[in-house]
Amino acid sequence: MDDMEQNLSKLLRAVESLSSFRRELISGTDSFSKALSMLASCEENTSLARTLSHLTETYENIGQLHAEQAEKDCALLAEEVSEQLQVIGTLKELFFERVKVWQNWQSAQQNLTRKREAKARYELSGRTDKASQILEELNNAEKAVDEAEKEFSEVSKVIRGEYETALVERRKDLDMMLSQYLRGLLETQKQLLKHWETFAPETQSIEIS
Repeated sequence: MDDMEQNLSKLLRAVESLSSFRRELISGTDSFSKALSMLASCEENTSLARTLSHLTETYENIGQLHAEQAEKDCALLAEEVSEQLQVIGTLKELFFERVKVWQNWQSAQQNLTRKREAKARYELSGRTDKASQILEELNNAEKAVDEAEKEFSEVSKVIRGEYETALVERRKDLDMMLSQYLRGLLETQKQLLKHWETFAPETQSIEIS
């Protein structure tokens, strides 16, 4: 579980860095497309002006694709990884709680042992009054042990169920999300290539006199 938490934390940091990079790329692409638009508007060569105008449109479309991909980075990848980390954090808290409950159980058992030993000593020494007096304490100690054992079993059952869910269902969710994200990323790259392929013939129409 610790290894998975470390790997997911690294992935989340990488996604956050990627998202930051995409925002910078979007800003840079927007600035560049505006500069191209201004250049096209004052270019005297008609064919070059037309090509620059089309290049501006290409960069605007590319900027839009980067913006959409940045949304997917955050909405799909980062959120899912964050949820996975929250689940792991909850599980670790449950494990700590289980340790505390186990310690309480052990403490109750030790107290019960002390009460039994005290009762036995009183009986051996013929102090029946003390033996009778400690009997109620012994009964309470036995109840405390039973309750602590029951609580430990219940907590262990909950943890086992949550752990199995995290291992099976949550891992399946993560695999599905990564698969969906990769398909979307590939589609974005295809769209980027399509925009460049559409623009490429424009460069052949430039006439330099």
